[in-house]
Amino acid sequence: TPNSESKKRAGSDSAPSTPQNKKQKVDAASASGGKDAVRKMYPVLVRGLGDVSVADVNDLFSVCGNIRSSRVTGKGKAIVNFVEKPAAAEAEKLNGTDFEGRTIKVSLLKPMVDNQTPDEEGEDDLDMSFTVVVNNIPPGTNEDELEVACQKHGTVVSVRLDPKKPDIAFVDFEDKKSARTAARKGVRLGRTLCKAVRVMPKALRSAMTPPPSAGKSNTTALIRGVPLSATTDQLRELFAECGEILGVRIAARPSGRLAFVDFRTKTALHKARRMHPTLDG
Repeated sequence: TPNSESKKRAGSDSAPSTPQNKKQKVDAASASGGKDAVRKMYPVLVRGLGDVSVADVNDLFSVCGNIRSSRVTGKGKAIVNFVEKPAAAEAEKLNGTDFEGRTIKVSLLKPMVDNQTPDEEGEDDLDMSFTVVVNNIPPGTNEDELEVACQKHGTVVSVRLDPKKPDIAFVDFEDKKSARTAARKGVRLGRTLCKAVRVMPKALRSAMTPPPSAGKSNTTALIRGVPLSATTDQLRELFAECGEILGVRIAARPSGRLAFVDFRTKTALHKARRMHPTLDG
């Protein structure tokens, strides 16, 4: 009948809903920048940093492009999340370069979506970290074996066995999804299925961060041969290009005047050491 023929034509004109079509719709929403736009961030894994802070990491990689977030994961490792893909590519070019006498290694990680909602992660997931505590680890298990076992759930950034309790370890994953999967399924080591529990960032810091007095990093530069006419403002202006300065002090010694310039980050101190500044007088 005419009505049935028109329905068939209308049905043939509408494209079937396939995964490819859905992907195209998501891409279109991202391009339009609408409310449901998917924002991506492009992470890199940095190794060989030594004892650094998040501010040090941001200062080091700020020349590459806009940084959305970064975190220090321990054992000289950090993850830096860039806003644009080219910025992550620029950061990868720092692979093999020197930082504070150490050779750093920079590698790209897979892009991550930055607009996850409570419905996607679970309401109880918002305050959780990328870290899980693995319990009941069999005696004799080392960090490499544990890392291999945890990689079944996702990319592992670091593994730390508790020195006081060898049957417990802290495992840092690349993303929350991997940590959530490990906590749900557990970690199998041989015949033993070890229970994994996710931790909150605050609880993790209190458990793993040493006291403030232990291993405190020095970011103060000692300047010799300071002219008699030099002022703290002049010294601050002289070293401003290196990075944020917290304070400047001048001291008189029998051998001449000295100055102490307190920088906020190690990277700024490192830049100051490479300078050959001069002051009139």
